[in-house]
Amino acid sequence: MDYAGLRWYKCDFHLHTMSSPCYKEKGDTVDQWLDAVESKGLNCIAVTDHNDYRKIDEVVQKAKDRQIIVFPGVEITCDSSKIHVLVLFDTDKDADNVRDFLASVDIKKDSVEKGIGTSKSIFDICRKAKEEGCLVIPAHIDDYSGINSMSHSALNELFSDEFIDAFQVVNQGIWMLPKEEQLLKLNEKYGVDSITNETLISWRKTYDKAFTTKYPMIMSSDNPCGERESEHGLWGIGKTYTWIKMGETPNLEGLRQAFLASDERIKTCLISEGIPEALPELWIKSISISGTTISPFTGIDVFLNPQLNSIIGGRGSGKSTIIRTITGLLKAGNFSELKTIREEQENFYKLKDSKTGMGILNETSVIEVEIIRNGITYKVTETGFKKGESELKISKHNEETGIWEEVQKEFVNFFGIDAYTQKQIYELAQAQDALSNLIDKDISGLHELKEKARQCRSDLIDKIKEIREAEEKLTIENQLTLELSDIKEQIDVFKKSGITDAIEHRQKKESEQGKIRDYLQSVQSIGNELILWADGKVTNDPDNDLPDEIQHILKQLKVVVDNSILSVKELGQSLITEQDEVSKKIDNSQWSKDYQDSHKMYDDARKRLEEQKLQAGKLDELLENQKRKEADLQEIAEIKAGIDKMCQEKQGLEEQYLGALNDIRMCRQRFVDGVLAGKTDIKIEYIEHKNAKSAEEMMLSLMQNPSATVLDEIEKEAEKMVHKGGIQRFREMIKKIISDEEVSEVGTYFKKAVKKLNPLLVDQMMSFIPDDELRVSYRASNGRFVPLVTASPGQKTTAILTFILAYGHKPLLLDQPEDDLDNRLVYDLVVKQLKESKKQRQVIVVTHNANIPVNGDAENIVSMDSANRYVKIKCTGTMDDKQIRDEICDVMEGTEYAFEMRAKKYHINFAK
Repeated sequence: MDYAGLRWYKCDFHLHTMSSPCYKEKGDTVDQWLDAVESKGLNCIAVTDHNDYRKIDEVVQKAKDRQIIVFPGVEITCDSSKIHVLVLFDTDKDADNVRDFLASVDIKKDSVEKGIGTSKSIFDICRKAKEEGCLVIPAHIDDYSGINSMSHSALNELFSDEFIDAFQVVNQGIWMLPKEEQLLKLNEKYGVDSITNETLISWRKTYDKAFTTKYPMIMSSDNPCGERESEHGLWGIGKTYTWIKMGETPNLEGLRQAFLASDERIKTCLISEGIPEALPELWIKSISISGTTISPFTGIDVFLNPQLNSIIGGRGSGKSTIIRTITGLLKAGNFSELKTIREEQENFYKLKDSKTGMGILNETSVIEVEIIRNGITYKVTETGFKKGESELKISKHNEETGIWEEVQKEFVNFFGIDAYTQKQIYELAQAQDALSNLIDKDISGLHELKEKARQCRSDLIDKIKEIREAEEKLTIENQLTLELSDIKEQIDVFKKSGITDAIEHRQKKESEQGKIRDYLQSVQSIGNELILWADGKVTNDPDNDLPDEIQHILKQLKVVVDNSILSVKELGQSLITEQDEVSKKIDNSQWSKDYQDSHKMYDDARKRLEEQKLQAGKLDELLENQKRKEADLQEIAEIKAGIDKMCQEKQGLEEQYLGALNDIRMCRQRFVDGVLAGKTDIKIEYIEHKNAKSAEEMMLSLMQNPSATVLDEIEKEAEKMVHKGGIQRFREMIKKIISDEEVSEVGTYFKKAVKKLNPLLVDQMMSFIPDDELRVSYRASNGRFVPLVTASPGQKTTAILTFILAYGHKPLLLDQPEDDLDNRLVYDLVVKQLKESKKQRQVIVVTHNANIPVNGDAENIVSMDSANRYVKIKCTGTMDDKQIRDEICDVMEGTEYAFEMRAKKYHINFAK
């Protein structure tokens, strides 16, 4: 897939053609040679024959049709030690340029045909190559004919000056093995007993010394004609290779820039057999802006790279326009908690307001973004802008037909991006909730844990309500006891009239009768349940599709089952019949006669009371009230006996709630620890139940429109609640206020506000546990971690930006994130994090700090035209392009002269 800026090339920069004297099969053709190159997937090569140039032009010409980039080059044999050095020319050079160079180092035409080298020193060759603008790579430094034959002092000189650009290594894989295995592996590679320990030491020392230099190491094949062969041929082409990241049209400057940024742009086949970095699942390929107030005539077309894109330009050049427009079209940006910043974005991406001048859109504006998602190209287009509305269209490109096919508008939800301004990043450091929500939105499984905690708290509130209602009933115990005592005294008056025995006997028989009735009813209920169960059971006949033998067996089982069900029904009927018989026996028993006698005795007693002018009905009322009061007191006794159990259940529910909150905290902490793994300058912690703001918001939500005085008290109480023991102290205080007990630690207005709450709201207050505090700390100069609340703007930006850059796979849009940072922080933090972040996601950064595009080695750089009245792109490219380098120097460094003067004043020596 094609895109703007840098991309990876599979390179072999040490290849011999048939011109080299030691090429075995002289009959091979260039076409066959290029077939081998192509079959190995090489798309960038160098022709480096031994002291020869004659096949360069033919290879270059025929490689063009195959889209293979060719660097003309030569492998020079120099010095008395016959050291081999690769010299690479730019892609626009030809065989004549190489021939002239060879002549300048005393390799004449007759020497070329014999493959003879030069007696000049490696230093002479390097100096001359540099004068010609070439790149110099000492060949196979850990093998035969390498610089390992040079003295220690000569190597120091070669490595310390600007003689070379990179090293070609051969045995890097062997040097990565334990020392005791290295000699064995070398002899396996070169032939039994062909490598002595002295040779190993010489090669290894040179490799180790080169490894410590600033120069990168590359791997190339030197295309041997076979295993353990010193001659060259087709067999070895591309056997070893190096991945190099360069621009759309690789050239020598692109290769030089890759060598300078080798950590990011050079990967040998030992490190990565395939393309080192896969394209992200989602990335923005381009944006087109036309018909807007910022570009009414020419429009803006920006093509992007799937990795790091840097948008540069002077103040007022409109460099933020691109990412703000993308943000507006895709309805992106993390603004939910930041009202002012959200309004700024909304006022930018809207139909122009003639009164305020805000808004970049016209009715004829067309905003279009191409997005790659899982390798499929989509196009999001917004047109038809009117006040409060527009037309959104999403299309998918069919690779087979080449046609754009429209898809549902809701598909835009799959094109999520993260967008941040410098101001937004700073505000995230201030607004704990905004940062917490930002972190929470992508934590897998967190929603389920939050739902579990919500349910646990709901269960806890229900139990608190149950206990509250039970305790309310206990408050009437004394009153009931007093009332029952009065009733008994009145009943005693009746007892003293001489009818005590009749009353007590009747009460005793009534109690016995109730127990007998309950028992008989329970037996009848069991019988009815058995009949009802049996009536509801029907067993089906076995399936006719089954074999006859099985049907017969199952029908026998059915008979047993049916008989068992019938037996159950008969048993139920038997119980009911037996219960009826028992009832008749009881009716005919002596007890039944005594029961009837007790009622007769009671009725006789009532007549005597009436004769004594006492109201018999009053006694019935008193007895009924006595029964009711005793039942109420019995219920209270049961509540008193069960309230401890309810309190234990409440404690268990609270522990479950705390456990659910702990699971949430651990889930969050694991997430941020994973994101910040290896980040030593920032720490994000969740401090258990220390979020005073959550306590404040809870009280505000429950108290309706509290006064200013109460607001002050709420803020103080919220702070107290997050201290040790504060939650329990708060609950005890609320309980006392509700119970009208003396409370001195809060003011009258706060107490009145609590008293106004209905009981259900009080239950919510009593169940509340403060949220965890999200504490962000940065490492101060003394090495200690300091909370962000005490940090400077730059330190706050540093901490939050570290997190933003460390996490996520969506395209990340940053608008001048470095504004609060000094250059040291930009280099140490932003550049370092950008290099890591761009490996897994697309990043688009608007910046005016040269560290970001230069040291961040941006894959694509867009330079805005500062001199134009409207927003306009001046040029796009990479650090490989001179025009881009000039723009960075002029706009970001204040011109080359200013840069040179600063360097001179700092006493810094640098090469152009």
